Amino acid sequence: RAAGQSSNRLVDWLAKHPDDLDVRLALATTLQEQGEQDGAIAAYEQILAEAPEQAVALNNLAWLYFEKGDPRAADAGRRAYERAPREAAVVDTYAWILFQQGQREQGLELLRKAAELAPDNPDIGCHLAIALADTEHVAEARAL
Repeated sequence: RAAGQSSNRLVDWLAKHPDDLDVRLALATTLQEQGEQDGAIAAYEQILAEAPEQAVALNNLAWLYFEKGDPRAADAGRRAYERAPREAAVVDTYAWILFQQGQREQGLELLRKAAELAPDNPDIGCHLAIALADTEHVAEARAL
């Protein structure tokens, strides 16, 4: 309920300040966290219409596209990666999409990079371990 109130306040703010991209990003993130994928996608797409270089919006949109099976996931992930190649979450998103879409070697290489950038991130470690095990690097996967 508090999360819904939070998104309502953000919507109210944006009604009066439609150019506030920081608040629009906060709304998109809140919607994504609440599981409102379609609303989050629409908000991220609106941000990118105004600020096509916004790496966080690109990254989060790539993930949502991926979850929905939208073929635009890899392109959005690539664009986010090009803008933020040292952000572990961005690298992980793009790598996981590539790996899941069959570009296994490139995905695995980028997952290793993401793990180097954020060695204590359990989500990245999990993605890397799954990719390693799935590509017959079982001993390395077990070590993770």
